[in-house]
Order: sequence, then structure tokens, then C-alpha cells
Amino acid sequence: MPLLGPRYRLPARLLELKLASTLGNPVNERIIEYPWAIEHLKDQKGKKILDVGCGWRGLLASYLLSKGYDVYGLDIVQCRTLPPERFFLHDARDTTLADSSFDMIILLSVLEHIGIDEEEDDIRTMRDLHRILKEGGQILFTTPFAEEYSNRGQRFFNSERLLKITGGFKILEERYFFQRGTKWEEADLNQVREATHGYKGVHSIAIVAMVLLKS
Repeated sequence: MPLLGPRYRLPARLLELKLASTLGNPVNERIIEYPWAIEHLKDQKGKKILDVGCGWRGLLASYLLSKGYDVYGLDIVQCRTLPPERFFLHDARDTTLADSSFDMIILLSVLEHIGIDEEEDDIRTMRDLHRILKEGGQILFTTPFAEEYSNRGQRFFNSERLLKITGGFKILEERYFFQRGTKWEEADLNQVREATHGYKGVHSIAIVAMVLLKS
């Protein structure tokens, strides 16, 4: 399936990302993540959705809300675009939200930034999100990938660490993308391992996108 298509009527920033991809300009991984998430959410209207780490602009959550989705945001910074009743000013490591509160959770390029000074805070976060997700609910999850797990101001996850943090979930989908020159391309696991071999930069050049089922 195409990641970008004419059926998406995106707000200004999403349109900017789409144009950047078309013109071959270097962009961050949002150019992959947003359309990927939107595609998975297209039949999920009526489901209660939480966008964890929505940011102060709340781009994706605001877009989904404008399309009629029952979406909420959560972050440690105040979101300026979501209505107050649809935003939680909480830490994802301990959301304090009720058990089994949401049908779906969006977690796009967020986990790598949470509690980077604490080795196990990525696992702690996933456990709390597992708790607030309903049985049979899903997490749309993306994060930087590298051959070797490391922490360079943000985490770079490898296969072993991903397996550890996704305990308690069933992986329904697992896709990989890496940046070649000015464009992001889909690849298999071996290709992204090779592409990130020895990479020590602080910006992600490869990502993994997963659909996780609470089972």
C-alpha cells in the first residue's frame, strides 16, 4: 500500500512533509510515520484513541479530531491545540489513567525520549500503556532502529531490546524504513541492520513501525 496518497487531506505541516518527499528534500521520519498511522486508523472511528507524546502542537491528534475520531492527547508539555477535556498533562511512565481506558494508543517516535537517564523507563512506559489499553486493543508504535542498542541522548533500539519492551503484546505488523540520501525507503531487517552498522550519530536514520496487540 502507498504510504502517501491523494485521499489524505492533511493540515499544513503534514502537507509540507508530503511535498518534501515528492521534491526529494531531506525530512525527518514523520514523513513515514504519520501516513502509516493514518492508514491503520482509517477504519477505527468510534474507537477511543490516545496519542502519547502528542507535543505542544498536537499535529496528528488535532488532524484526527478534525476528521471525527475520538482522540485524546498526553504529554509532559501543554498541548495548545487540543481542547482541555481531550488532553492529559501526564508522564507516560505513570499516566495515572484508569485501567483499560483506550481502544488504541499512538506512540510515534516518543519512547526513545522517555526517561533516557533511567535504563528501564522504556519498559516501565510500555507496561503502563499495556495497563490502560483495553484487551484486544492496539498500539501503533514507531521508534529509531539500529543494529546495536544504545542511548545517545535518545534510544536506538535493536531487535533484542524491541523484544524486551514489547513483552505482553503480540506483534501484528513489523516494518522497517531507512534514510537513503534525501529519501526514506522501506527495507527488511537485514538491510536496516547493515545500513546502521557502526552508525554513531544522534539522529535516526532508520525506524521500525509496529502494530502491537494486547493479548
